[in-house]
Amino acid sequence: AALNYFPAEVPTPTPTATATPGPTPTPSDGGVGVLITETLWGTAQDCDYPITDPANSIDLAFNDLVASCTGAFGGDRRSWTYTAFQDTTLTTIVQVTLDVRFYMTGWVNDRIDLEIYNGGWNRIARFEGGGDTPPGTLTTLTYDVSGWFTSQAAVNAAQLRFRGRSSSGAADTITIYLDEARLNVSDEVPTPTPPPPIPTPTSPPPAPTDVPVAGDPHVDYSVTTDSCAACHRPHTSTGIVLRQAWPEENLCFTCHTNGGTGTNVQPAFTSYTNTATRFFKHDIAATNGVHRVGQTAGTDFGGANRHVECEDCHEPHEATRGPASGPMLQREMNYVSGVDPVWTAPGAPTSFNWMPQAEREYQVCFKCHSSFTTLPTYLPDGWDGSQYVADGLRKLTSTDPNQMLDSRDMAQEFNPYNTSFHPVVAQGRNQSIPAGSFVTGWSQTSMVYCTDCHSSADPTQGDGTHGSPLLHLLTGNGGQTNYLTATGGNTNINSDWVCFKCHRYETYVSGSDPSTNTNFRRRRRNLHALHASPRNVPDATCYVCHDSHGSEQAHLINFDASWGGGITFYDGTNSQTAWTGNGCLIACHGENHRYITYP
Repeated sequence: AALNYFPAEVPTPTPTATATPGPTPTPSDGGVGVLITETLWGTAQDCDYPITDPANSIDLAFNDLVASCTGAFGGDRRSWTYTAFQDTTLTTIVQVTLDVRFYMTGWVNDRIDLEIYNGGWNRIARFEGGGDTPPGTLTTLTYDVSGWFTSQAAVNAAQLRFRGRSSSGAADTITIYLDEARLNVSDEVPTPTPPPPIPTPTSPPPAPTDVPVAGDPHVDYSVTTDSCAACHRPHTSTGIVLRQAWPEENLCFTCHTNGGTGTNVQPAFTSYTNTATRFFKHDIAATNGVHRVGQTAGTDFGGANRHVECEDCHEPHEATRGPASGPMLQREMNYVSGVDPVWTAPGAPTSFNWMPQAEREYQVCFKCHSSFTTLPTYLPDGWDGSQYVADGLRKLTSTDPNQMLDSRDMAQEFNPYNTSFHPVVAQGRNQSIPAGSFVTGWSQTSMVYCTDCHSSADPTQGDGTHGSPLLHLLTGNGGQTNYLTATGGNTNINSDWVCFKCHRYETYVSGSDPSTNTNFRRRRRNLHALHASPRNVPDATCYVCHDSHGSEQAHLINFDASWGGGITFYDGTNSQTAWTGNGCLIACHGENHRYITYP
């Protein structure tokens, strides 16, 4: 039923096209590499009498279905005029190109001028002979008209016309065959604009003089306790730094186990098994004794030294309990070291500042999961709804030239200068998301932790990125269903996916919420639910269209070029530029979206 919502693919009639529209414009300042682009089609037309108005030239598509006008255009300088185009919503106009798809027959020697209107008529092309003859087969010609359209008002008042003038002898009887005309209006991603402010601490980490949490063995070191002896044996220790148990995790498990005095996190580390390409836990048992006090260099956390131990995320002498909110450090991570990226533009950070005491959770994660250190290059498995799939995160590993790759550098993915990102470092840029699209407790201004998405899916095993039965250490919305990233098995989107901890399943998938809960809609039709609901197009999972962490395109958009055997990209676009702001220049799941607009 869903496929019936869209127009069927139209067979290409004769004459066939001999040229295709020019590529999507790219910025000239070496910035992000994409523009926010809206495609504005012609919507109204008029032909000077006695030339009658043609039909089917304002069907909002380059689909090779031409309309025609025949007459003596050179007599009395008659014209065929597009009197209106769709309006733009962009307020800053950086670049405007005009595409006109047409051809002519019957032309001998008259002048035919192609003109645009921006308060007055301006010629942008003249067809009069020599090398400037009009095309004789259906062709798309592209012109940069940025100099005439520099404001939203100018774009929204734009007109276009073919106007004739007799050159010598009688006026030629010319037939103009016109498919459509469109303006491509672009607003460059504002690379010089400062990112959203990084929130200031809401509560500072406790100072050494803070009153300890009563009975907390990690901080209650008064003279009446034996907290030190819980972990250390000065004469009989079996591990480094006088630990009373070895390896390091075994010491922690003396309390953090079933029936112990601490949260039972042991099953999160012992119940799951990693492979070389499939990870379910931070494997604290993989190395012993590698972690050392005083590690401050990237090489301490990568290459042969890549490791994870409890102390990489927890300072055992300072960890305590207490409330915290993103992005501020969790109190259980007090006094842990971290790195703070230095961002000046989109992309990877220019450098990092070492922090003996991190202030925000992501600063701890970035010690290992950013370009501060040497990142791994393995090909991670994915999940197709029924089984694990080798090399199943193709947006990370693809060699398809149309695929803009995700980065393994989380400091790049969450860079607040980027066009879009999940709000781990700063509040999200898109503050116009309808409030009703969020699960209660979340909103447009919310900040999230890495551990909101990567944590134990079993609530009895505590919070944190310890281990999970779900691939990539993902948590879930109460259930245990893997996030789907590969084509193959059962592709239905489940309500217990991690996405729906924050985003309402009823808005984005089932469509039982009002369509006004999403900005991706067409009148009253919810286009998220249209693509995601198993009643309609079950292949369109979240990962098909969106990056999980951050994107150089708006709305986290980055199409998975490998999905369902491959996505076709049109007009020189790629996986990030194919979204134009009101449509997708792609064909996928057997449907061509190139001629569909989403106003």
